[in-house]
Amino acid sequence: MDPEMKDTLQMEKTRQALNRILLFASIAPASGSVAVPAVAQDAPDRYKLKIDGAWWYVDPSGTINVHGGDVDLQKDLNFSSCSSFTGSLDWRFTRRQHLLVSASPSDYSGAGVASRQFVFQGNTITAGAAVNTTLSTISVSPGYEFDFIQRDRGHLGFEVLANLVHVNANLNATGVITKPDRTSSASYSGSGSVFAPLPVIGLIGRYYFGPRVYIDAVGNGM
Repeated sequence: MDPEMKDTLQMEKTRQALNRILLFASIAPASGSVAVPAVAQDAPDRYKLKIDGAWWYVDPSGTINVHGGDVDLQKDLNFSSCSSFTGSLDWRFTRRQHLLVSASPSDYSGAGVASRQFVFQGNTITAGAAVNTTLSTISVSPGYEFDFIQRDRGHLGFEVLANLVHVNANLNATGVITKPDRTSSASYSGSGSVFAPLPVIGLIGRYYFGPRVYIDAVGNGM
């Protein structure tokens, strides 16, 4: 096979694998915000500029479908829990219109001994091999919001976002590795990256119970 075509196929396999990453379960036990009000404090939803931040405790789980079968993030790659955060800025430039931007960087890693045989990008990694994996993601989401309902205590509107997601993954294994051409090796290193612009549209709302206590509701999709 032509080397250039082989490299293209390998990158496509990596792209398909990374695009099928599933289910990073997470909770957000801490968050905060700073707002610049446009009117008195008894109208908390009449701000001009709002900056929000949230800290996330992430427990990666699920599987990725790689050429040759499924790879489990916990059982095969030993991904560990980690902390992450999301920062966002909301500029209300008219009474009903907002410009939005948020960013969420994350770094995941796993290290351990493979408890079973699995296939990654056509390479068979046998049980007992030492496997080290890193997965880095950055998501930046600029957007626009229009409130068709706007009150001093809350609003309901629709938003349009562009989720600009970049994912970079690396896997290193030491042990008995069987390559796609059926020859054996004592080590394997694989990497790949994906950039995906994902358009999102949906509804967003917020209701204030007090100047600093509110509830958000968001429902959107591609």
